[in-house]
Amino acid sequence: MGDAVLWLAGALVAVHACSSDVGTETPEPQPMLGASVTSSSITTGTGDLGAGIGAACDEDIDCATGSRCILPTQRFPLFDGGPPSGYCSPDCSTDEDCGPGARCVDDAGVRACFLTCTLGVPPLPSFDQWLDPTKCRGREDMACDAIRGSLLGLTDPESFCNPICSSHHQCPLGHYCNFRSGKCVKDQPTGADMGEACTVHQDCQGDCADFGPVAFCTRYCVHGGTIAHYLWECGGLDEGLCTISFGSYGSGDLGYCIPGCSKQSDCLNPLMWCVNVPGIDKGYCFETPACSNIQAPCSSFPGAVCTDTPYGPYCMDPRYPLDGG
Repeated sequence: MGDAVLWLAGALVAVHACSSDVGTETPEPQPMLGASVTSSSITTGTGDLGAGIGAACDEDIDCATGSRCILPTQRFPLFDGGPPSGYCSPDCSTDEDCGPGARCVDDAGVRACFLTCTLGVPPLPSFDQWLDPTKCRGREDMACDAIRGSLLGLTDPESFCNPICSSHHQCPLGHYCNFRSGKCVKDQPTGADMGEACTVHQDCQGDCADFGPVAFCTRYCVHGGTIAHYLWECGGLDEGLCTISFGSYGSGDLGYCIPGCSKQSDCLNPLMWCVNVPGIDKGYCFETPACSNIQAPCSSFPGAVCTDTPYGPYCMDPRYPLDGG
């Protein structure tokens, strides 16, 4: 997987997914990130985009004529589990059934039209940037997938729109969000929770994000959207915030959640510390630099102050004391 970046008030920090050894690059993720695909095919063609492909739905009648609703309780092609909030699609055989701007995927007889998208556009100037309705239908639970475009034969900056859950609240009663695939499943996730240390993604309920010297468990998320959707994305604002990007930082693109914190010890000290995010006014764990008792290295993190810790001086936010008091 290519490098990803983390954004805080204009600060970008490289990050990539974990492999068996922290600090090494990994191959492109497998289609289901822990599940298997028996067979799949992708066809190409031309035609008119069917109205409503990729729209949210509760039943077939919510979709355009000739389309069906793939429910969260059903399997979405190439992935284990179902799409949060449902996904409208015709039962395609070729791309001609989908039209331009979409591709037909046949995964062992499970078929759907996947919308295509362009990474990095429109740009994301703020956390609450409204999503473009012409990109992935403007859905706050469907991302332009920055890491799996090759599954459809696409190359950067082109990719496909992938329904993503990052909270159990997005799935029906009796189902849970599989944080590795971003789909709704019957089994509860196992492994370390978001913000805990990891070395490989199998350690986590979701994926393992590697900042080089520090790695932590995280979940997939969608960049941008209304403030209201942050009440459930990444488990809610107290649990996490979508701030990590895979190279491009566009509205509606796939991202990673950064863990929330209320005290410094909630983070993986000494390499991660609790810093307040402007506009959200809550604390989140960031990799902040050692500062040798000078303030200059802390300038990229608004409100951070060079502070003596048991590990030496680091940039941290004084609103979140070392002892949690």
